[in-house]
Amino acid sequence: NPNFEGGKYTARAAAMRTFASGPEARNVTALNTVIGHLGTLDEAATALSNNDMRLFNAVANRIATETGDPRVQNFDTAKQAVAEETMRVFRQVGASESEAKAWGERITSSGSPQQLRGVIGTLGKLLDSRVEAIGQQYERTINQRGNPARVDPANREKLDKLINQGGAPNWDAAKEQRYQEEF
Repeated sequence: NPNFEGGKYTARAAAMRTFASGPEARNVTALNTVIGHLGTLDEAATALSNNDMRLFNAVANRIATETGDPRVQNFDTAKQAVAEETMRVFRQVGASESEAKAWGERITSSGSPQQLRGVIGTLGKLLDSRVEAIGQQYERTINQRGNPARVDPANREKLDKLINQGGAPNWDAAKEQRYQEEF
C-alpha cells in the first residue's frame, strides 16, 4: 500500500476489528435490520386504512381483530420488531431500557395516517442520522479522512439553526474559518 503509515496502523487495525465484529458491527446490523422493519411497519400502517379519528380507529381495529382480520396483529408485530431493533441501535450509544420502551409506545395502531407517517418518518430521520455518524466514524478511523472531532456539515447547519432560534449569536468568523480549514 503506497499510502501506508506505520503510526496509523494500530488505530486502523483496531477500528477494522470493531467494524468487523465489535460494537460498531452490531450497530450497523441493528440499523439495517430496523430500517427493513420500518419499511414493513409502514406497509402495515397503510394497510390499516385508518382515518383521522383515533377513537374510531381504535374501535374499528378492535372489531377487525375480533372478526379475524390480520391487519392490526400484522401492524403490532412489525411495531414490536421496530421497537426492539431501535432499542438495539440506540442502546449502543447509551439509551436506557425505559427510553427504548418508549419507542414502541409512540407507535399506535389507532393513530391517524398522518400520525403514523409522522412517527415512522421521524424515526427514519433519526436512524439516518445514526447511519451518517457511523459512516463518518468509519471514514475518520479506517480511511483516515477528516478531523476526528468535527461535526458533520449538515448537522452543523441544523445546530446553528437551533442555536439561532434560541436567540444565541452565530458562531464568529474565526470559528467559521477554522471549521472550513478542517475540510
